[in-house]
Amino acid sequence: TTRKVTLDKESGRSREEEDRVASECLVRAVVGDNERWTMGEEEEEEEEALGRFSGTDEEKSASWKEFREDALTFKDDELEFLEYAAPWFEMSNDKKKKKKKSLLERWLDVGKESRSSSNSSSNSEDESRYMPERSVYSMHKGKLETIGCSAANVVLSGSFNPIHEGHQGMLEAAVTHLREKRNREKKTCEEERTLSAIPAFELSISNADKGQLDTNVVVQRAKQFDSDEKNRLVLTRNAPLFTQKAKLLPNTVFVVGYDTAVRLVDPKYYDDSVDVMVRDLRMIKDAHNCSFLVCGRKDSTTGTFKTLADVTLPAGVFDVFEPLENFRNDVSSTEIRASSSARGEEEEETC
Repeated sequence: TTRKVTLDKESGRSREEEDRVASECLVRAVVGDNERWTMGEEEEEEEEALGRFSGTDEEKSASWKEFREDALTFKDDELEFLEYAAPWFEMSNDKKKKKKKSLLERWLDVGKESRSSSNSSSNSEDESRYMPERSVYSMHKGKLETIGCSAANVVLSGSFNPIHEGHQGMLEAAVTHLREKRNREKKTCEEERTLSAIPAFELSISNADKGQLDTNVVVQRAKQFDSDEKNRLVLTRNAPLFTQKAKLLPNTVFVVGYDTAVRLVDPKYYDDSVDVMVRDLRMIKDAHNCSFLVCGRKDSTTGTFKTLADVTLPAGVFDVFEPLENFRNDVSSTEIRASSSARGEEEEETC
């Protein structure tokens, strides 16, 4: 299905407002597509009989208001398509459980169902799994902000199992670095708007080979960001590689650690070809206007602190990488999990 959205250049809306409008249309597309996939003719008839909203007009209005305040960040106007789609969007496919699902859970279901459908379908349907509305889900303070795109342009990727002060400090240091850099370069007003730093954490929830993380796992990790006032959470699907992330999140500075930077310039991840590696890194920079801000990290093997200066960059990609200086935090999620596991074992022995 192809949908075209035309935005009025003379409307006076900001870029962020236009992203929101386009995203609302994408939400509608996801809702409509998933409804067609998951409902047979008998279920459709049953849904029509039940009705999307039951009750008086006042009850319908109250239901919509409650949904909008609980689930969405945008509250300027009543979004007609969400007013009708919201109850279905929350509905569980398993009617026996009588459980309402959140917007995030329904979006995660769309990915599972489209993957299952495409396993035995045509190439065109398989490509639909990579459509933006099924690949990007951006949240702020636990609520949906945009689908198919994100306002964020300074992004720290990770599994966040769990998130810790090192992640938060690293992203904050990156934002400070970029803002100070902008001020030093004395950009014009128009360029200052473009360089405005909007930070986010990015969680890749699936890839084409391994499938999607369990819904409960994604929801649990996402809840860690519900109280974060500063940063967004961006969920991406089928985008484990930075070449894929850059396509979904153009005009972004990706904040990475030393170990990730080493892998980014290792030819073994590019079919052992330096030429392919340089081509892909240049595409990230030139085609999608993305780059990497590299934070130093303690080498797990030697115990020494490594920075971008310790990474051998091939000719032709020096401008793709930049060091993030004056920040260090050696905490890691792996160590936190190991420590928690050890404490749990001690408590069991004590009992």
